[in-house]
Amino acid sequence: MLIASWNVNSIRTRINQVINFLENSKIDVLCIQETKVSDDKFPLKPFEAIGYKVKFAGQKSYNGVAIVSKFDFEDIRVDFLGELKSEEVEQKEDELRSEISALNEEHRKSFYKSFSNNLKDPDTYAVLNFFFITGLHHFYLGNHIQGSINLSGLLVGVILMLGGIDGPWVLGLSIIILIILIELPALFRSQIIVKNYNNLLSERTLKETKDAIKNFSPTAKGDNSI
Repeated sequence: MLIASWNVNSIRTRINQVINFLENSKIDVLCIQETKVSDDKFPLKPFEAIGYKVKFAGQKSYNGVAIVSKFDFEDIRVDFLGELKSEEVEQKEDELRSEISALNEEHRKSFYKSFSNNLKDPDTYAVLNFFFITGLHHFYLGNHIQGSINLSGLLVGVILMLGGIDGPWVLGLSIIILIILIELPALFRSQIIVKNYNNLLSERTLKETKDAIKNFSPTAKGDNSI
């Protein structure tokens, strides 16, 4: 996979250069900074015309980022995880329940069969989160990169601290403290974090179920009902 990053300093000004770059370099994923355009004016069509998908978050005249990819997006968050609002997560959960209830019995069974295989338990996450410095809670939610960073940071920190007074123990302690400061807030938000994860899982599974319904082939008896 080829991944590139580009500070474009206004995507609308340099849209032609960006499109030419994508076509000539065959980049799989392009991370763009300083798009300097509000979301309603982002030049989406040129990317779609050459087969790329785009997710963006911008502001007028300054800042703004975008991810351009040949692959489908699954879990895109515009804000920080710590900014998850319980009201929004719960509202999303209610909306998804309504959509699931609208499925017929057969399709609901299909949905829940797939959904339950990957559903995460808030209590299990909370228990693992007490050992947050090891990154176990990240592994539980499938975030192996973040989990590996935590675990590696812990091991490096411990090794440095074991160097003794004459060794770089201060650096080791600093690494461990940094991990604690970053991860500690999530300890108090276990329920909402897992609920948001399950919402994303539910949304993805629901989409797969609906796609399967659309692609359903009538039987040989000519039954076109779904």
